[in-house]
Amino acid sequence: MDIENYGLKIGSGETLYGRPPWYLTDADSLVAYYEAETESVARLLPPELEPASDPVRCFAWYVEYGESSLGGGYREVLMYVGVRFEGAEYMYAPLVYVDTDSPMAMGREVWGIPKKIADFQVQMQGSGGAAMTMSRPRLRPLITMTFVPEAPCSPDDVPAAERISFRGIPGHSGSPDMSVSEFLRLENEISFRTISDGRPDAWSGQCEVSMLATSSTDPLHLLAPKRMLAGFRLKYDVTLLGAKLLKTVQHSDVDSAVRS
Repeated sequence: MDIENYGLKIGSGETLYGRPPWYLTDADSLVAYYEAETESVARLLPPELEPASDPVRCFAWYVEYGESSLGGGYREVLMYVGVRFEGAEYMYAPLVYVDTDSPMAMGREVWGIPKKIADFQVQMQGSGGAAMTMSRPRLRPLITMTFVPEAPCSPDDVPAAERISFRGIPGHSGSPDMSVSEFLRLENEISFRTISDGRPDAWSGQCEVSMLATSSTDPLHLLAPKRMLAGFRLKYDVTLLGAKLLKTVQHSDVDSAVRS
């Protein structure tokens, strides 16, 4: 295999994912939009990002992809926070969970998205009701989501903002301090799937979210809903195009004291 041209990699070994653009197809998602405790959520934000509102507004976004160019279909939960960075508003995901290694590696290495492997139990009924439980480890549930559809909606009904990520590059000695950090604006294209009459396959309804455990390693409880605002079920295809560098921060040489 020509590893120089096949895909992106860390070092000179085998790659886990190819080069962009990445294609995610036949996505079926549950989306809960809600308000959370601003002070708790702020504990999960990197320097220079701050909550865009008080109370802060968040998304719990579960999605399963039927197929992808990242090694096949997979499932994930993305916990988004409405943030402000240098005067502009974005969505930032401090916690993300997937069930396969390729999208986990790509998200962490390319964009700094803090993806972890988790286990999912899901029931999705056509365009009807749905339920999801995510556990990490397998026998420890961390979050549940349920959705009951009420009416068709437009994708424009879903509040949206551009997505930002924070990629911290650690020092070579394994120090917890960063040697370089970057703020990136993620770029993608979304094409909504349609039903028989040509309308987007998008529904609004009752969506509930519960955080089931307190965990220092997976602090989803800090993003617990205080007031639900809206719920959606959406079907679409996604093309991940890459990212634009917004800002680079050079830190002091955190490993300068380490000597061979």
